[in-house]
Amino acid sequence: MIYELIDVDKLFRSKSQAVKILDSVSVKIPEGKITVVSGPSGSGKSTLLNILFGIEDVTHGEVRYRGELLEEVDDLSSIWRTDLSYLTQVPQTLEYLRVRENLEFMNPDSELIDEILDKLALSKLWKSYPSELSGGEHQRLALGMLLVKKPRTLLLDEPTANLDQGTASKVITFLKEVQKREGMSLVISTHDPKFLDIADLTLSIVNGKLTS
Repeated sequence: MIYELIDVDKLFRSKSQAVKILDSVSVKIPEGKITVVSGPSGSGKSTLLNILFGIEDVTHGEVRYRGELLEEVDDLSSIWRTDLSYLTQVPQTLEYLRVRENLEFMNPDSELIDEILDKLALSKLWKSYPSELSGGEHQRLALGMLLVKKPRTLLLDEPTANLDQGTASKVITFLKEVQKREGMSLVISTHDPKFLDIADLTLSIVNGKLTS
């Protein structure tokens, strides 16, 4: 198992009330597989991924990554550099570098970079700066930067949210190809039903409850 969550609660507190975003969540997420998390907006999908990445704490319960309690990991940044990557809904790119240079910064493998540019429909934009890209192009560049790193585990928060249906389908197909080739573990939160076609495990969050 890549992840194990045991009786996890997550509360957000304000002066007047406490809202339970995740409620007694227990689940095992398999290694080397594609896990898709669906649910309505505000259901806690992004919060769950933030917790899996280690940038949000749980209110109660345990989160284990490769058998180790995530809260007890001494240096999360070392795991983020080599093992675990996260595509958030706000694309993270290097604004002072061109598209191809962003990918080369992560990994100088020119053959892999050429493949990613092609599969993510960025080949014609390789000289562009991130500020010159559309929202969907920027999102695909951020995804490419993580794929070129070849992390063992990749968390993806709404990776096709800004894409048209045709481009989204191509991205989903490429994600499946890369996952199968590299043996990567993918955890994807999404509203896009097309991801269900490639999922090995499907989870749903409704009112803080996680079901499979």
